[in-house]
Formats: sequence, structure tokens, C-alpha cells
Amino acid sequence: TCNPCAAGTFSSKKGEASCTSCDAGKSSQEGATSCSMCEVGKAKPAGPGECKPCEKGKFAKKEGRGECKLADAGSFVAKSGAFEQERCLPGTYSPGAGAVECIQCEEGRYVSRKRATACDLASGGEYVATRGATKPSKCAAGRFSGSGASSCAPCEPGTVSEAGASGCALAEAGVATNANPSYVITLDSSLELEGYLDSQKNRSALASLLKDVIGDLADQPVVVTIEPALSQDAFSSANSTESFSNNLFFTVEANYTGVWGENMDNVSALMLDDFKSQFLEAIETGTLQKSLDASDVLSSASIDEDASLDGIRRSDVNFI
Repeated sequence: TCNPCAAGTFSSKKGEASCTSCDAGKSSQEGATSCSMCEVGKAKPAGPGECKPCEKGKFAKKEGRGECKLADAGSFVAKSGAFEQERCLPGTYSPGAGAVECIQCEEGRYVSRKRATACDLASGGEYVATRGATKPSKCAAGRFSGSGASSCAPCEPGTVSEAGASGCALAEAGVATNANPSYVITLDSSLELEGYLDSQKNRSALASLLKDVIGDLADQPVVVTIEPALSQDAFSSANSTESFSNNLFFTVEANYTGVWGENMDNVSALMLDDFKSQFLEAIETGTLQKSLDASDVLSSASIDEDASLDGIRRSDVNFI
């Protein structure tokens, strides 16, 4: 009896003793008499086998490719089987070939162009407080910064600066400078956890965990306070704690040293953007859930991601 040619091989004539492998970029089904070109988004080297979808980070723009092409630096391919690459948007970059996603510019850096392979450092007298920025901001009068700053420091008493300054100068003789005013900026937000039982111990643990996730706001250390939530007594004996979703409200306080005449509405809006950026990233990347899993007292809690993301997006400034 005659055996059918295997996939990726063919026989075009009667009486053949063996099958011929398809060329690179071509394949065939079992029992084929000829080979056909691989579709866009797929490739195959010479020899037996089928055309396979390009892996993430690679693409095949034309038919009949023997191998998939790596995404260029400044571009990315997020899905397998792609036939084209996508450019990184402003505020993001990819430093090398074969990226599956673009990286947000870090604090202190920005990029305003598409297809960037690196982000630009903020110049002296400028700052970038949040990740993924497309342009820097100028330091307010009475503040200064060096290159790559994520915030502007206030001038010391007895010194002054104009907007966009990289340093402070001594005040002229006869000119008085006041001590810099201090503010406490408070943000309100919420987080939804399944399987969380409220207690002072759990609140303290969660507040410490959230503080670590947030890090700081505009380079200011923060204090996180979890408000009391539903306790174990609120659960019906017919329901398990794992199936119950507990909506937790919390506040974030940041001390801020201002300068006279500074627009605190702008400052608080900047802190709010910084908070949302950090917290949304912690939820979307799974960083916050990993921290919960590693906790001795919070490992039973899991994040209701959709509800929590909505809660973070609704965060607002409560008090200055």
C-alpha cells in the first residue's frame, strides 16, 4: 500500500518512493500533491511541518515567510499570529527588538513622540511627577529642580527663584522671605476585596500594605487609613466569607511644603493623578494581589478588579 505524505511534504507524481519537504514559507496538509504559501501572520522554515502563528513580539507581514520578524525597537506586537507591528504611543517606549508591550516612561522622564526607544530626562527647572508623561512641567516660582526630577524642591528661606529655575538665588538685601507654608493633602478612595474580614489588625496590615504600594505622592511620604468595614458579624451563616465582597474606603494623607503664591489646586490635582497612576498599575499588573497573597493575615482576600478599578478612578481630593 502507499502511505500519504505527512503534513509539510508533498508528492506531485505517481510512483514516488518518498515525499518532498516543502520550501521555507510553504506547507501542506497530509496527502498533498503541492505546497501552499503560509498566510500572513504565520511562518515555517524549510522542511516538514505546518505553518505556525508568529509568537508575541514577532510578525509576518507577507505570505510565504520562512520566519517571523521581530518587532522593531520603538514598536511592539502584543498578540500571536500578528501580520504587523504597532508603534509605541507618546509617553511609552520599547528599548529593543521583539517587545510584546511598550513601557511607560518613569517619573522624571517623558517622551512626546511615537515609536520612541527611550524617554527624555526632564531638564533642570522642570519635573515629571507621574509615569507615562508626554511632556514635562515647569517648577513654580520659589521652587527648583535638577535634571530628571519628579518634583520641585522649595527654596530655602532667604533664597528665591523664578518659574522654571534649576536653582535658587539669595534674596536681595532688604527683601524679606517668609517660611514656607505646610499643607496636608487628603485623598479619598476605595478598594473592593472578597473574603476580607474587618478587624483592627487587618485594617493596620492593609494600611501598611497600601502605603508600600503607593510609595509616595509627588515625592511626599504618605499615611494610609482604612475606615471600618463590614465585620464577621455581618456575614450570614449561609454565606462563606470567600463569596462576600467588602467595599473598603480609605484615605491617603501627604504632607506638602508649599511656597507662597503656589496654586494648591494644581498641586492636589497632580497628587491625585500620581495616586491613580500608581494604584491602577498595582491592580492591573497583579502587584497588589501578590502582596495580599504574601501577607500572613490578608492572604484569604482577593481583589474584585473591576469594582476596585472603578473605585480608584472615582478617587478625589477631600481636603487641603
